[in-house]
Amino acid sequence: MEKILWAASVFIAAQLDSSFTVHVYAKESTVLSELVESGTRLRPEEEGSLLTSPRSDEETLVQGAGPRGPEEKAQAAIDEAEVEPFATNSNTGTFSSFPPELHAFSPFGVIVREPKDMFFTVFSRLGGRVKERDFVGELIQRLARAVFPLFRRLHFWGESPGTQHAQQSGGGVEWGHKAVVRVLRIMRDRPVPPVYEDSRRRVMLKTGVGVLREHSPLVMNSLSGNRKVTITVKDYIPVAGWGLCVGVVHPESNQEFLLLNFVSLADAAWGKWFEWRLRKIAEPLQWLGLRNPSEAYSQDRLMLPLDLLEISNSSRYFVRAPFVVPNLFVLMPRPATSLSDLVSFMSTTKNIGQTLAVRLSLTLQTIRVVAGFNNRGFIDADIRPASFFVNAKGLVFLGIFTRTTIAKRGRRASGRRQFDVATAPELVFREKVFFRRDEKTNAWALGITLYYIWCNRFPFGILDGDSAPPPELFQPVPPEFGLCVHNMPDPVKVLVAELLDRQRRARPTANTAMQREIFRHLQDLLSASKLSALPRTVPVVALLKGIK
Repeated sequence: MEKILWAASVFIAAQLDSSFTVHVYAKESTVLSELVESGTRLRPEEEGSLLTSPRSDEETLVQGAGPRGPEEKAQAAIDEAEVEPFATNSNTGTFSSFPPELHAFSPFGVIVREPKDMFFTVFSRLGGRVKERDFVGELIQRLARAVFPLFRRLHFWGESPGTQHAQQSGGGVEWGHKAVVRVLRIMRDRPVPPVYEDSRRRVMLKTGVGVLREHSPLVMNSLSGNRKVTITVKDYIPVAGWGLCVGVVHPESNQEFLLLNFVSLADAAWGKWFEWRLRKIAEPLQWLGLRNPSEAYSQDRLMLPLDLLEISNSSRYFVRAPFVVPNLFVLMPRPATSLSDLVSFMSTTKNIGQTLAVRLSLTLQTIRVVAGFNNRGFIDADIRPASFFVNAKGLVFLGIFTRTTIAKRGRRASGRRQFDVATAPELVFREKVFFRRDEKTNAWALGITLYYIWCNRFPFGILDGDSAPPPELFQPVPPEFGLCVHNMPDPVKVLVAELLDRQRRARPTANTAMQREIFRHLQDLLSASKLSALPRTVPVVALLKGIK
């Protein structure tokens, strides 16, 4: 019946030569005055997402939805009741900055409606009801189906204070961890160049941190725990590839975490960008089928999102011109730094000491993490130095949520992929676009990562950001180690060369590399590096001679 009324009103309005198309435009510029003064035509608004629960179609129907004045629109938006997707109750009827406009996900937008009275009048006289499109509700409905259940089923992270990591034996493992921790302390005392260089990024960082500090200590609703938690803002932590991160502390369990902060320009695309980021972060939870990310963090060294949080008793989003901050934050484990940043720091800083032990420890741990992930039956198609992180205890983790696509073992790749630094040669040959991604391709990416640990560069002339493979990638020559650190052990060179074998069948997997004698030899070298740091007594010199 509704469709019949719409068709009738459209026909009548068309016969009366009345345009009934509704155009919605939103500004692209960052200054509101530019929008008014320029008079330029703005691009159509795109869909976005905000923190509201899905509403039924009946709740979004508006009786006689003719054009309303700006004051009526604002008042109607304020009076509209909101229900959060969290089970805990929160008062979201108040707004800390500006009240949400009718088109809520463009706070600085302009709504142009053409034209108008005749079409709405005809439709209402025919007895129809106009359903105003609720962009917020539509996207929240999609998130409620695809994202919120993944977080809601997770075990609550605050019930098990302290994380006991799986113990690894042999090869001076503890000594290697201590060596990494020592370099991390030096790195912390010597400021590194900021991650966000451009002025817009710095302002975005200041905006996101400012919103959290305004509400600190944060009383937040936890989606996984179905309860309120109190979190204190501590500091800003630059983590490459993670966006805007803020260090926080949970006083009840005395645990430190990171809050991923979603800050963007308040333009037409910010809601769509926000939804895309949230989906990408939550995807690994679905692929791995995990319910306890804390256990995966401690046992498998996988750095996964732990919870979805919102600031209680606050608005759906915070407007800080020209940016907007959705009231939705992802809780993550807190790394000390990324593997790539740690290697770059060691390569550019003099007189650190014990760097041999640090690089050996990073090498052994990285192999273990990749082998363990493959043994779970999964393939990570985005293994690279930036995908690994190091925590304050010197442990290496795989951050699988960063630009990764994970497939079950043996599944074929779906179409062409853009070349990156860790792409295996067989994946970029034109005739083998649909080649299987498996442990062999992960082994190539592992070899690229190990080469970077010892050389602070990529082999075969590969540069970060290359969109096409260099010719050297397909030439039958081994990787060049002339520009690597002077104390790079020969067993490491042999292992890296085997992992970077262009003949796929001859390339060992990470699990195979762990079971070989060369891996145990690297463990012995790590133990020997501890002895070399001790005073040269007669027993120590004798032990060192036994390790070649």
